Amino acid sequence: MFSIKFDITKGHNWRYYLVLFHFFLISVFSYLIYILVLFDDRWLKISAVFLVGMSIHSLGTFGFVLLKGLLPSFSDWFRLGTFLSIELEAFFLLHELETNKTIKIFDSINLNSFYFFKSVIVVLIGLLALFLVDILLKGRHKKRFKKEEIPILLTHLRKKTFFLFSAVLLALDLYFVLTSLTGFGSTSTESAGQLDFIKQFIHIFTSLNLALICVLYFFTKTTKLFKLYFIAFLIVNVIIAVLSGMKESVIMLFMFLLIPYFLSGRNFKIKQVVLFILILILVFPFNKRYRKALEITENKAVALYLAFQNTDEKKDNSNKSAISSRFFIFSPLMYGVSIEQEWSHYKYMNRYVYAPFAWIVPGALLPGKPRNDFGRILYQEMRNTSVSTVSITPSTFGWVYLEGGYLFVFIVFLIFGFVLKYLDKLIRMDTLQGLLLYILLVPSLIKVESDIYFRIVGYFQILLCLAFLRFLIGDLKIRNENQ
Repeated sequence: MFSIKFDITKGHNWRYYLVLFHFFLISVFSYLIYILVLFDDRWLKISAVFLVGMSIHSLGTFGFVLLKGLLPSFSDWFRLGTFLSIELEAFFLLHELETNKTIKIFDSINLNSFYFFKSVIVVLIGLLALFLVDILLKGRHKKRFKKEEIPILLTHLRKKTFFLFSAVLLALDLYFVLTSLTGFGSTSTESAGQLDFIKQFIHIFTSLNLALICVLYFFTKTTKLFKLYFIAFLIVNVIIAVLSGMKESVIMLFMFLLIPYFLSGRNFKIKQVVLFILILILVFPFNKRYRKALEITENKAVALYLAFQNTDEKKDNSNKSAISSRFFIFSPLMYGVSIEQEWSHYKYMNRYVYAPFAWIVPGALLPGKPRNDFGRILYQEMRNTSVSTVSITPSTFGWVYLEGGYLFVFIVFLIFGFVLKYLDKLIRMDTLQGLLLYILLVPSLIKVESDIYFRIVGYFQILLCLAFLRFLIGDLKIRNENQ
C-alpha cells in the first residue's frame, strides 16, 4: 500500500518533493499571470501578488522541513494553518470579487475588493513579524523519530495513579457535557463566574489525558488490557465530542490521534487519509443539524434523534457549507477588518497588562480580567441580537487587527513569535512532557481562529498543567528498548 514518507536519506523522496513543489509553483504563477492580464481591479491584482508570495513561503518551508526528517516548528505549523484556512480561501474569492465586485459575508454583509486587499495586508504583516523573529532567533528543528526507534520503555511512570487520574478526568468531561456546562448551548451565565477558571484547567487536563493515552498506545509495548482501555477510551471521547455539539471537539479528537501516530515514525497511508476525509464529510453536516436541534430543545437525546431524522434539509449543499464554514475564515477576517473603527471592547493592547497574572489568578481575584467571550459579543453586535450560544471568529489575524490596526498586528505577532520560539526551546522529544506539549499546541496552531492574547495565556496554563502531571504520575523517558 502506498504511504507518505519523509526521509532525507532516500533520493526519490527529493524527486517527489521537487515535482510537487514545481507543479505548485507553475499552478500559482499561471493563475497569477491570468489575474494580472485579465482582471481589471487593481486591488485584486496587488493582493494576488502577495498571496502567491505568502503561499510559496508557507508551503515550501513546511515541505522542506518534513522532507529532511525534521519536526516543523510551531511557527511552521501556524504558517501552514494560515495557508489552509486563510490564503486558500482568498485565492477562491478572487474570481468572485472580480465578477460580482462584492462578496456576501455571513449572508448579510457585502464587502468590496478594497477590504479584500486590506485583509491580505493584515496577513502579510503578521507573517512578516513571525519571519523576523525566525531570523533573529534561529533555532534547530527537532528530529522526528524513526519507526525502528520505538517502542519505548516506560520509566518512572506511576501506572495506577495514571489510570485513576485518567478515569476521573474522563468522567468529569462527560459530566460537564451532559449538564451543558461546556459545549454548544452552554449559556454565557453558565460559562462565567467561579467555574470558568476551573473549567479552563479541566479542559487542559482532559486534552492532556487524551494526548497521553495516544502517546502510550503508539510509543509503548501495550498489553491487551491497555488496548481494550484505549478502545473504550476512544469510544467515550467520540460520544463526548458528538454530544458537545462542537466541531472543534471532533477535529481535536482526530488530531490527537494523528499527531502521535506521525511522531512515532509511522507513515500515513492513502486509505487512512481517505477515511479521515469521509468521516469529516459525514460528521460536519450531522453536527450542524444537532446544533440546530439543541436550539429547540435542551434534551440531548431528543436533539440527537432530531439530527438523525432531519437528513434532507439542504442535502445538496450541507456538506460543502458545513466544512467550508469551519475551515475557511478569510471572509470573516474581511468582516473584522471592516469594523475595526467601531470595535471598542478592547483596544491598543490594554488587555496585555493582565497577561502575567491572568493564566494563574481567577477572575474573582483579578477584577477586569478579560474573558474569552468576544466571539459571542461579535455575533450579537453583527446580528443585533441577544442570542448568547453562538460565537464567530474573524481569525487570529482579525482579532489582532481589532486592537487598533496594522501597527498592532506587527507588534502582537512579534510577541507571539517570541513566545512560540520560547516554547520551541522547551520541547524535548525524548520526554513525555515534550511530546505532550507538541501534541497539544500543534492543533491550535493549525486552527488560525483564536485571539493571540488567550493563546499566550493558555500556553502558560498548559505548562503549569504539564508540571503538575509530571509530579502526579512521573515521567516517561523515550529510548530504544535495545539501549
